[in-house]
Amino acid sequence: MVYDPEDPRCARLTLTGKMVEVAPEELGFAKEAMFSRHPVMAKWPVGHKWFFMKLELIQVWLQDWIGGISLVPLEDYFKASPF
Repeated sequence: MVYDPEDPRCARLTLTGKMVEVAPEELGFAKEAMFSRHPVMAKWPVGHKWFFMKLELIQVWLQDWIGGISLVPLEDYFKASPF
C-alpha cells in the first residue's frame, strides 16, 4: 500500500528553536560530525565564509496519527535512544 505524504499516518516531527553559532569548544565535535558524513565539504572554499551553527531547541512537535500533535518534552527528546 502507498500512502500520500500528506496522510497523517506518515509521522512528522517539527523542531523549533533558535539557530546559534557553534561555540569554539564545540567546533571540533561539529567538524568531525559533519566531515565524517560529508567529507567533500572539508574541501569547500574557505573564502565563502562557511561557519557551523546548531539549533537550540525550544519545542518538539510530533504528529504520528490523526488527531493533532503531541508536544514532546525536551527532556524526553534528549534522552531517547536512536535505536
